[in-house]
Amino acid sequence: MPFEQAHVIAKFYYVYQDTNAIIAEAERLATEDTGRLRDFAVSLKAETSVFLNYIGRFDGIDFKQIANAHSK
Repeated sequence: MPFEQAHVIAKFYYVYQDTNAIIAEAERLATEDTGRLRDFAVSLKAETSVFLNYIGRFDGIDFKQIANAHSK
């Protein structure tokens, strides 16, 4: 997997790993600023689409072998 593809996946995980914070932000925006809530939702949808375009690249990757190679 080239760095560019791995970076997309790693970036998505880094930004969106705290699902509780995403939900809290959406709840806050729902009561305070529905326009920004829409922008937030559209942004999340766009990032998810990019991530899903790359998710199939995980097929055939032996993560255990990679981890073992880096732990030696």
